[in-house]
Amino acid sequence: MNFDTKGFEVIKNSVSIDIVDFLFEYFSRKRDVAKLLYERKYVLHNPTHMIGYWNDSQTPNTYSHYGDIAFDTLLEHMLPAVEEVVGMKLISSYSYARIYKHGDELMRHRDRPDCEISTTMFLGGDEWAIYMEGEPVLLQKGEMCVYKGCDLVHWRNKFEGEKCVQVFLHYQPFKENAKHDGREILGLPPEFCGNTLDF
Repeated sequence: MNFDTKGFEVIKNSVSIDIVDFLFEYFSRKRDVAKLLYERKYVLHNPTHMIGYWNDSQTPNTYSHYGDIAFDTLLEHMLPAVEEVVGMKLISSYSYARIYKHGDELMRHRDRPDCEISTTMFLGGDEWAIYMEGEPVLLQKGEMCVYKGCDLVHWRNKFEGEKCVQVFLHYQPFKENAKHDGREILGLPPEFCGNTLDF
């Protein structure tokens, strides 16, 4: 069964393990830096989308980041591979990353319209299945699941591990003059989208 039939497909070895390990360490360090900046009140605007935040409505009190420059670069880098899976021309929408902690849960949901084609890539930590319409998908480090984000109800049950780093790469069918989730260029924070977002 392929992507058109099931609505999702796993890409194995989506990027090199060296890149995966680098991104895992990079984002883990970024979380630690953000935490210190908030604690020391160096950052006065709380939350700030430039360093990340802990106020994600889907997974409260868990570090996350919209449109991180490194992950938006990965978003564009993976575009040809995702286009090959779905069989259509796409435009990069935005990236979103989280560092899940013990006890976290991702409630059942469908993605918003700017995420018609979504992906989740496992960067490291403890493995944690994502459910696509009830079918569990357990990714190995470096694997990426491409799925129809607006069509498939997806979720994660309560996390029994300690740490799980996932990056979500979101795409839309290509349209002339379309922008990256309303942003002029990739890497800009959500304030540049021009609308209220629910990640």
